[in-house]
Amino acid sequence: LNRINKDWAQFDDTYEFVKTSSENYITSKLVDSTFSNLNINYMLYINSSGKIIFKKAYDTVQHKAVDFPKELLEHLKPGSKIMQNHDSNASVAGMIVLNNDLLMISSCSITSSDLSDPANGTLVFGRYVDSEMLSNIEEIEDAKIELKKVDIEDEDFELIQTVLDFNNKIGTFVKPIGEDLVAGYNTINDLYGKPALILKVSLDRTIHKQGVQSLRFLMITIALSGMIVFLVCVLLLQRMVISRLEALNSFIKKTSASKNMSGSIEVKGYDEIASLA
Repeated sequence: LNRINKDWAQFDDTYEFVKTSSENYITSKLVDSTFSNLNINYMLYINSSGKIIFKKAYDTVQHKAVDFPKELLEHLKPGSKIMQNHDSNASVAGMIVLNNDLLMISSCSITSSDLSDPANGTLVFGRYVDSEMLSNIEEIEDAKIELKKVDIEDEDFELIQTVLDFNNKIGTFVKPIGEDLVAGYNTINDLYGKPALILKVSLDRTIHKQGVQSLRFLMITIALSGMIVFLVCVLLLQRMVISRLEALNSFIKKTSASKNMSGSIEVKGYDEIASLA
């Protein structure tokens, strides 16, 4: 918005319009299609004396001119932050809350195209942050975006207060939302440096899901490996110990029953069982 504003403010025709209030400039450049093409809601031309040369409000949804809000004019009084443009290349940009809606606003010094002339006024552009803009950002970022006004009467004010405190001390506040989503909360300050809105960005917990899947795979692998090791140990124990003890036990029982002490048994190996045999 600020870049577009500068393109218009640093323009010879605009510089002359502030001087002459030319009707031709209005009818050729400040028509409804200009607002639609630039996707802006407000445009004001103010001379160096603080007098409004031209102002217009436009509804980009219904595509028609609307009444200019008095609330916005309160921010444009002489000496206000938006009007503090004195240099030829000066500009101010930020956010304000207007009638419970978030408005991006930009003010730039009006001067000639080559910046050689002193500023003779201020050009103000305003654009609402609407659902269409948020949808475009969501599509680009592949995330869900929500804005919540900082309001002490809000039912989620406890969360809002936590976010404000966390942002002031550390940074972005991050909170998991179930197994599938994680949300990041940050504060949007208005043009005057005061907290105006809480920005919430929700993303799929892709890394978390991959970590859970990897952990499950690891646990299954460890379990299977443990079962295999257990089975191998059982087989080795059966073959190298139990089967030999069973053979020795069977021989002793037969010898005891027959009372023939001259018999012998062969047990292969060099361990204690072979020695006992």
